[in-house]
Amino acid sequence: MRAEQTSKTDAISVLREAGSLLFVGTESYLCCDARQSETIAIQMKELEPNKEIRPMLFVSSFTMLEGYIPQIPEAAYQLIEVSENPIIVEFSESRNLASEVMSPEGSVLAVVFSDGIIHSVVNRFRKPLFAINTKQLVEFDVNSIQTIESGHLQINDSSWMKFHADQSFKIVRA
Repeated sequence: MRAEQTSKTDAISVLREAGSLLFVGTESYLCCDARQSETIAIQMKELEPNKEIRPMLFVSSFTMLEGYIPQIPEAAYQLIEVSENPIIVEFSESRNLASEVMSPEGSVLAVVFSDGIIHSVVNRFRKPLFAINTKQLVEFDVNSIQTIESGHLQINDSSWMKFHADQSFKIVRA
């Protein structure tokens, strides 16, 4: 039995009650509260991710990002502002997030959504989301989780900008 399609207005309730939500579109992302280690641990245990998993932090604004990234270089603001599509920006440090969001080195891949369904949901949820591209999962049963249609959503996860606390940056290719 396929899980019911969730409306935008119900997405917040689903995140609070079920703990996770699947955004389905060109790319599909399984998401849950990025501050709750327990919820993330349950999801990861059930999903059997590949060893190469690269979780991301979805936020709806610079203000939200500032609550979780201690020093955001001016170049990062400018890059995110001028980009037409959501882009991945890697920050060398973070705060107030579950440890599972961070890489072993302590860095965080963040995506700021300025509009669209993910922006609306994150903005109304008022918390950042821990997100995994479902292509990174060994097994995934889409019927076991509430879904919300995200339309044409494609984040280029083959390269991103990595910013360091000292304001330096580099382009990273996977």
